[in-house]
Amino acid sequence: MNKKDYWAKDNGESIEEHTNRLIKLFEAFLELYGEHFSEKEKSMIRKAICYHDLGKMNSHFQRYLYKRAGKEPPKYFNSQPYKELKGEDIPHGILSGAFINTKALEEKGYTEDDIKALVTAVCNHHSRSLECKENSKTIINIINQDLKEQAQRYGLDCCNSKPIFQYNCLKNEYIPFPDALWIQFALIKGILNKMDYAASAYYDTAEYPPIDAKIKVIKRFEKERFVLKGCQSYLLDKQDKNIIMTASTGMGKTEAALIWAGKDKTFYTLPYKVSINAIYQRIRNQNYYDSDKAVLLHSEALKELLEYETDPENDIYEIKKKYEKIRNFSYPFTVCTVDQLFLFSLRPLGSELMAATLSYSKVIIDEIQAYDPKLLAKILFGLDIVNRLKGKFMIMTATLPPFIKDFFVKKNIDCHITPTFFTDMIRHIFCVEKDFNYEFIKQKAKDNKILIICNTVSKSQQVFKDLKQYGLTLNLLHSRFILRDRKQKEEEILKFAPSINYVANNGVWITTQLVEASLDIDFDMLFTEMSTADSLLQRMGRCHRNRDYTHHVSNVYIYDTRNGVGSVYDEDIYQRSLDFLGAYADKPFLEEDKQKYINQVYDINGIKETKYYKNFDKEREKLEDLKNGFLDKKLAQKAFREIESVAVIPFKFADEARVLEQEISDLVKKDERDFLKISKLKENLRDLTLSINPYSTKRYKLSREKILDYPICLNQYCEDIGLIDYDQTDNAL
Repeated sequence: MNKKDYWAKDNGESIEEHTNRLIKLFEAFLELYGEHFSEKEKSMIRKAICYHDLGKMNSHFQRYLYKRAGKEPPKYFNSQPYKELKGEDIPHGILSGAFINTKALEEKGYTEDDIKALVTAVCNHHSRSLECKENSKTIINIINQDLKEQAQRYGLDCCNSKPIFQYNCLKNEYIPFPDALWIQFALIKGILNKMDYAASAYYDTAEYPPIDAKIKVIKRFEKERFVLKGCQSYLLDKQDKNIIMTASTGMGKTEAALIWAGKDKTFYTLPYKVSINAIYQRIRNQNYYDSDKAVLLHSEALKELLEYETDPENDIYEIKKKYEKIRNFSYPFTVCTVDQLFLFSLRPLGSELMAATLSYSKVIIDEIQAYDPKLLAKILFGLDIVNRLKGKFMIMTATLPPFIKDFFVKKNIDCHITPTFFTDMIRHIFCVEKDFNYEFIKQKAKDNKILIICNTVSKSQQVFKDLKQYGLTLNLLHSRFILRDRKQKEEEILKFAPSINYVANNGVWITTQLVEASLDIDFDMLFTEMSTADSLLQRMGRCHRNRDYTHHVSNVYIYDTRNGVGSVYDEDIYQRSLDFLGAYADKPFLEEDKQKYINQVYDINGIKETKYYKNFDKEREKLEDLKNGFLDKKLAQKAFREIESVAVIPFKFADEARVLEQEISDLVKKDERDFLKISKLKENLRDLTLSINPYSTKRYKLSREKILDYPICLNQYCEDIGLIDYDQTDNAL
């Protein structure tokens, strides 16, 4: 019997050939990152690779592959044991478990947990095996009536159902899957999946080699004759530690993070796509990392790839392949959202590749204070898993809520807390008032760049309409502009008020919290609604961002309107933020004062009974109690941010969208597999969308018509004000 007769793919590639390519990829992978794994871990991953596809030698699967390839299957592939399946299939991963020689593993010193982790990884490397229980008789029949015969033909002397039913931890959701065992399983399965995806796509590597970001940063500093700042030089010899760093805006946190990252595979996370794009471009433009090895990953990453990183002469297949490699975490430096990385904190089956990749990587969490309490709990819980997997993490922010440190202390996670690095610049003096003074804003707008930040989109639109009556030239930016208009406005505000190479100018921009941690901008004066302390300080960071403020009057005006309290902002935290703020008013608000202010507002004893902290603690407990490996991945993705939103197309752009939809349909009908054309058309259509809460039926009216699955929103849309609430349509500008 020729082993090549047992196929893994319908192109005739044999199980042996496919497995050997995985082994070759894994050996190359170990040359890059082998030092991060113990000898036992390496051995178990190798075994998982060798076993993972042996279940494909079952007759049902082989007959399917041969027929799909238009070839007659050999007669020894017996279909009889599979008749009771009625056309369905038992996942080959489950059957692969039958070939694992558990007795031999025990004799070699593998523990019961080692064997469970290995068997569970193999049996579930593609799909969950809960059906083992209900199909146990069928599985046993297949093994006895078919697999044993095929195993003998293949040259294997071990094939029985014992591993599947005795050692597979995901066969029954009522049997506990302990945390320590899940960690071991996730490592094996995650690396197996990485190698399998790369081999199945016929990639020449599963991982590209990293470079030393520390050396790149230092070389640029030497070239420009820059001197390392305090936080940057401090981290030069701290690359082997988990880091929590608090540093003022302008202290060079990004470069410090790159110095800490050094030569390790790195993920740099930020809360918003705009800030991710900005950091990504900065890293590339400053030559902090080789441009062909630093990549972008978020929900619009494909659009960015098509727009900025493609050569018209490149083969379309190569563009698609690069995008798939980005999603498989093959590049050494990735700038991304936490959504793309931390799904494993919910431990759904299918998220192990993320967790396993972080076992030999470093992850940077920038602007951690920007996340809501539930998402913050998921991130911190994920970092606990990263630590147990022996990966490294760095948290950096200008304002760190102290209870975050308490989380790591309670978890007994070793973190190096750096000194706080403050700038000695005076940047802000503020006062607190009741509501906007439009006459005063008009006066100040003559000689200053004015930034107005509102807590809600509706309020920002109202302020825009109110100020229009004063004859001012205004710009408005919020989340209810279609993506195309929003991107244009983001580019305009960056040109109008860049944080580097300050240019004197005058004018008014009205925005929402969208700009807090996402846009690197610098205005002369800030007029803002009161918000929670972390949000408020982020807003201040958009005013005199890197400049001394030499006057003795306020450049920040805070209005206690209570707009959004209870809906956008937690009422208790808002009130604590307001209560502690007064002590710092009408005098220079120093950087160390800002951290004192944050410590006061988020003092653990003061916030324990607040809804904010209860949400955090409840989410943490929920994560602790969550069953390992049993949550559906799609449900996990939906639950990760818990944002109820739907992308819609405003009625104003319906005709334009229909034309794009027709062009896409025409390409599909012609059976044109032009990935580039179709992707660009889909992205152009997506540019006509914005996100709304589908349950706010009083504010939004949707048509039954959909364009490429996007509902039509019947609200009025204006280019200067965005989507207008339905009940305000008649009064809109």
